[in-house]
Amino acid sequence: MAAEKVVTNRWDTLQEWGNANPDNAYRLLGVLCDMAATQQNAIGCLMKHKSVCDWVMIHISSQNLTMNHKNHALDLLPCLTSPVEDINHELTTSLKALKHQHFPHRSSELVKDSLEYIGFMLAFHKLLTGLEVTGSRVLLHAVVALSTSDPHHICEDSIQRTLKSFICR
Repeated sequence: MAAEKVVTNRWDTLQEWGNANPDNAYRLLGVLCDMAATQQNAIGCLMKHKSVCDWVMIHISSQNLTMNHKNHALDLLPCLTSPVEDINHELTTSLKALKHQHFPHRSSELVKDSLEYIGFMLAFHKLLTGLEVTGSRVLLHAVVALSTSDPHHICEDSIQRTLKSFICR
Protein backbone atom coordinates (compact mmCIF):
# COMPACT_ATOMS: atom_id res chain seq x y z
CA MET A 1 0.00 0.00 0.00
CA ALA A 2 2.89 2.38 0.74
CA ALA A 3 4.33 1.94 -2.77
CA GLU A 4 0.93 2.64 -4.30
CA LYS A 5 0.57 5.80 -2.25
CA VAL A 6 4.02 7.07 -3.24
CA VAL A 7 3.41 6.38 -6.95
CA THR A 8 -0.09 7.84 -7.05
CA ASN A 9 0.84 10.91 -4.98
CA ARG A 10 3.69 11.67 -7.37
CA TRP A 11 1.94 10.48 -10.52
CA ASP A 12 1.99 13.83 -12.35
CA THR A 13 5.76 14.08 -11.96
CA LEU A 14 6.31 10.41 -12.81
CA GLN A 15 4.06 10.67 -15.85
CA GLU A 16 5.92 13.73 -17.13
CA TRP A 17 9.23 11.90 -16.68
CA GLY A 18 7.83 8.76 -18.35
CA ASN A 19 6.51 10.72 -21.30
CA ALA A 20 9.93 12.30 -21.94
CA ASN A 21 11.13 9.28 -23.96
CA PRO A 22 10.33 5.58 -24.54
CA ASP A 23 13.13 4.38 -22.25
CA ASN A 24 11.71 6.35 -19.33
CA ALA A 25 8.23 5.07 -20.16
CA TYR A 26 9.53 1.49 -20.15
CA ARG A 27 11.13 2.09 -16.75
CA LEU A 28 7.94 3.62 -15.39
CA LEU A 29 5.98 0.57 -16.56
CA GLY A 30 8.49 -1.45 -14.54
CA VAL A 31 7.84 0.73 -11.49
CA LEU A 32 4.10 0.13 -11.89
CA CYS A 33 4.70 -3.63 -12.19
CA ASP A 34 6.84 -3.54 -9.04
CA MET A 35 4.15 -1.53 -7.27
CA ALA A 36 1.51 -4.07 -8.30
CA ALA A 37 3.70 -6.88 -6.97
CA THR A 38 3.60 -5.26 -3.52
CA GLN A 39 -0.20 -5.30 -3.44
CA GLN A 40 -1.96 -7.91 -1.35
CA ASN A 41 -4.33 -8.33 -4.30
CA ALA A 42 -3.11 -6.77 -7.54
CA ILE A 43 -6.27 -7.63 -9.49
CA GLY A 44 -7.86 -4.33 -10.46
CA CYS A 45 -5.51 -2.36 -8.21
CA LEU A 46 -5.00 0.41 -10.78
CA MET A 47 -8.69 0.83 -11.59
CA LYS A 48 -9.14 3.46 -8.89
CA HIS A 49 -6.34 5.54 -10.47
CA LYS A 50 -7.83 6.58 -13.82
CA SER A 51 -4.87 8.67 -14.95
CA VAL A 52 -2.50 5.74 -14.33
CA CYS A 53 -4.83 3.34 -16.19
CA ASP A 54 -5.15 5.76 -19.08
CA TRP A 55 -1.38 6.13 -19.31
CA VAL A 56 -0.85 2.35 -19.38
CA MET A 57 -3.55 1.91 -22.04
CA ILE A 58 -1.94 4.61 -24.17
CA HIS A 59 1.24 2.53 -24.08
CA ILE A 60 -0.66 -0.59 -25.14
CA SER A 61 -2.22 1.19 -28.12
CA SER A 62 0.49 3.65 -29.21
CA GLN A 63 1.59 3.41 -32.83
CA ASN A 64 5.03 4.74 -31.88
CA LEU A 65 6.12 1.97 -29.52
CA THR A 66 7.60 -1.45 -30.16
CA MET A 67 5.87 -4.72 -29.38
CA ASN A 68 8.46 -5.31 -26.66
CA HIS A 69 7.41 -2.07 -24.97
CA LYS A 70 3.74 -2.98 -25.29
CA ASN A 71 4.37 -6.43 -23.86
CA HIS A 72 5.76 -4.74 -20.76
CA ALA A 73 2.53 -2.73 -20.51
CA LEU A 74 0.51 -5.95 -20.95
CA ASP A 75 2.10 -7.22 -17.72
CA LEU A 76 -0.29 -4.80 -16.02
CA LEU A 77 -3.50 -6.26 -17.54
CA PRO A 78 -4.55 -7.91 -14.26
CA CYS A 79 -4.32 -4.48 -12.60
CA LEU A 80 -6.55 -2.81 -15.20
CA THR A 81 -9.65 -4.97 -14.90
CA SER A 82 -11.53 -7.22 -12.51
CA PRO A 83 -13.91 -10.19 -12.52
CA VAL A 84 -16.95 -7.98 -11.87
CA GLU A 85 -16.27 -5.57 -14.71
CA ASP A 86 -18.42 -6.19 -17.79
CA ILE A 87 -17.46 -3.16 -19.86
CA ASN A 88 -14.23 -1.24 -20.12
CA HIS A 89 -14.28 0.73 -23.35
CA GLU A 90 -10.79 2.16 -22.87
CA LEU A 91 -9.17 -1.25 -22.37
CA THR A 92 -11.18 -2.78 -25.21
CA THR A 93 -10.16 0.05 -27.53
CA SER A 94 -6.49 -0.30 -26.53
CA LEU A 95 -6.51 -4.05 -27.17
CA LYS A 96 -8.20 -3.55 -30.54
CA ALA A 97 -5.50 -1.05 -31.49
CA LEU A 98 -2.84 -3.54 -30.41
CA LYS A 99 -4.45 -6.17 -32.61
CA HIS A 100 -4.60 -3.91 -35.66
CA GLN A 101 -1.00 -2.76 -35.22
CA HIS A 102 0.75 -6.03 -34.39
CA PHE A 103 -1.44 -9.10 -34.85
CA PRO A 104 -1.79 -10.73 -38.26
CA HIS A 105 -5.19 -11.86 -39.52
CA ARG A 106 -3.94 -15.43 -39.18
CA SER A 107 -1.20 -16.29 -36.73
CA SER A 108 0.15 -18.87 -39.20
CA GLU A 109 1.36 -15.91 -41.30
CA LEU A 110 4.10 -15.30 -38.74
CA VAL A 111 7.54 -16.76 -39.40
CA LYS A 112 8.36 -19.14 -36.55
CA ASP A 113 11.05 -17.79 -34.19
CA SER A 114 11.01 -14.33 -35.80
CA LEU A 115 10.80 -11.26 -33.55
CA GLU A 116 7.19 -10.76 -34.68
CA TYR A 117 6.33 -14.37 -33.82
CA ILE A 118 7.96 -14.17 -30.39
CA GLY A 119 6.34 -10.79 -29.63
CA PHE A 120 2.94 -12.08 -30.73
CA MET A 121 3.25 -15.26 -28.63
CA LEU A 122 4.35 -13.28 -25.60
CA ALA A 123 1.51 -10.77 -25.98
CA PHE A 124 -1.10 -13.46 -26.44
CA HIS A 125 0.15 -15.39 -23.43
CA LYS A 126 -0.01 -12.20 -21.35
CA LEU A 127 -3.64 -11.78 -22.44
CA LEU A 128 -4.37 -15.39 -21.49
CA THR A 129 -2.59 -15.02 -18.16
CA GLY A 130 -4.54 -11.83 -17.46
CA LEU A 131 -7.78 -13.66 -18.22
CA GLU A 132 -6.87 -16.63 -16.07
CA VAL A 133 -5.70 -14.52 -13.12
CA THR A 134 -8.58 -12.04 -13.12
CA GLY A 135 -11.54 -13.94 -14.54
CA SER A 136 -12.31 -10.69 -16.36
CA ARG A 137 -15.12 -10.82 -18.89
CA VAL A 138 -13.49 -7.86 -20.64
CA LEU A 139 -10.36 -9.95 -21.25
CA LEU A 140 -12.52 -12.96 -22.20
CA HIS A 141 -14.16 -10.88 -24.93
CA ALA A 142 -10.74 -9.66 -26.08
CA VAL A 143 -9.28 -13.18 -26.29
CA VAL A 144 -12.31 -14.41 -28.20
CA ALA A 145 -12.22 -11.42 -30.57
CA LEU A 146 -8.49 -11.87 -31.17
CA SER A 147 -8.68 -15.58 -31.90
CA THR A 148 -12.00 -16.45 -33.55
CA SER A 149 -11.01 -15.41 -37.07
CA ASP A 150 -7.98 -17.72 -36.97
CA PRO A 151 -8.98 -21.39 -37.45
CA HIS A 152 -5.44 -22.64 -36.69
CA HIS A 153 -4.26 -20.18 -34.06
CA ILE A 154 -0.70 -20.83 -32.91
CA CYS A 155 -1.81 -20.44 -29.28
CA GLU A 156 -4.82 -22.74 -29.71
CA ASP A 157 -3.81 -25.20 -26.97
CA SER A 158 -3.18 -22.39 -24.49
CA ILE A 159 -6.46 -20.72 -25.46
CA GLN A 160 -8.35 -23.98 -24.88
CA ARG A 161 -6.71 -24.51 -21.46
CA THR A 162 -7.38 -20.94 -20.37
CA LEU A 163 -11.00 -20.97 -21.52
CA LYS A 164 -11.56 -24.29 -19.75
CA SER A 165 -10.08 -22.82 -16.56
CA PHE A 166 -12.24 -19.69 -16.96
CA ILE A 167 -15.43 -21.73 -17.40
CA CYS A 168 -14.64 -23.94 -14.39
CA ARG A 169 -14.24 -20.92 -12.08
